[in-house]
Amino acid sequence: MGNNVTAANLERFTTLFGSAWSSVSKNGYRIIVMNSQFWYATDGSTAANSAKQAHDAWLDAEIAAAVAAGEKIILCSHIPPFENTVNEANSYFNCPTEMRTTFMDKLIANGVDYWLCGHTHTKTQHQYTNANGTLNIWTAEAVCENFDGTPPGFHIFEIFISFFVAFKYPECQITVLKRLIR
Repeated sequence: MGNNVTAANLERFTTLFGSAWSSVSKNGYRIIVMNSQFWYATDGSTAANSAKQAHDAWLDAEIAAAVAAGEKIILCSHIPPFENTVNEANSYFNCPTEMRTTFMDKLIANGVDYWLCGHTHTKTQHQYTNANGTLNIWTAEAVCENFDGTPPGFHIFEIFISFFVAFKYPECQITVLKRLIR
């Protein structure tokens, strides 16, 4: 969809790929793939603004449905909430400061333990903690060029009932979310 949501980009993306957000439930887990591009200014078109509102309502409904079903939630997005520290200034590589902690607090309040991201072309692992819990934020390297000097990343994330494991195979050139729930 590009780095800015426009009516043309949105139409092109959904024509080629289908929905700009999705989720899957399996064995007590709900993996929610949100569209973090909506955090940034749209072109002001009715189509882009309507899509943002529909996305935000869908995301709230997905989280509520997962909570009601007793499912563990894993959130996936392109843009991470922050690159290095939660209080860092707005930049190309993070979500806007005006909604950052509010959004992460909401995730923790709803039992989200893991947030998998991309966008930074680096591999990072961060935690955001408040009085109610901890959100683990993992950013994977890119399949093209990485900014931290590592070769293109290949990640397999395996989800187990009681813990989360990630393996890295840098000689491969693709990033994969593998939904294996045992």
